[in-house]
Amino acid sequence: MIQKYEPFDVENHYRATDEDILAFEQDIGYSLPQEYKEFVKIAGNTFPEPECYPIRGELPDGSTFMDCYGFYGFYADSRPTKGSVLNSVFSEDNARQHKSNDLYEIRDCYRGRMPDNLLPIGWSSFGDAICLMLDGQQKGSIWFWDHEDERDASSYENCYFLASSIGEFIKGFESEDFFEEAE
Repeated sequence: MIQKYEPFDVENHYRATDEDILAFEQDIGYSLPQEYKEFVKIAGNTFPEPECYPIRGELPDGSTFMDCYGFYGFYADSRPTKGSVLNSVFSEDNARQHKSNDLYEIRDCYRGRMPDNLLPIGWSSFGDAICLMLDGQQKGSIWFWDHEDERDASSYENCYFLASSIGEFIKGFESEDFFEEAE
């Protein structure tokens, strides 16, 4: 399924390399599932079309469908630089550009707000996070993190299971027409 995924926004799309992924894994302290590695190479920093996916069960607000507005990925200059703080502040060549949909930046943004073993990999138009489980029996599964019900960083009470894998998640996307019919 991942190989067939065709992102529609490829204008500024950077195709992640194995080296990018390995550096990120070393930075976060978790190995990424192989299927997600392939996905981020193909579709990181893109916007899905269609963007609607079903939610198993219901969210507390009664929603049974949500959107995934976009996926995070890497930029060519994503890797954190090594060196002095002064180098990173004053040198454009050494400093990582701040990109709002860069996996490094997003991981830092959510650090301490959600369980450490959830990696935000996408976002909804409502500002919620689409996350990848990084360990345990559910490693590789996809979760919805509800920012409206944000809790203690170790709590999963505002996290909802979406799919067993990124491939299953992508396969579950529905057209916007289907979303409108469900309302």
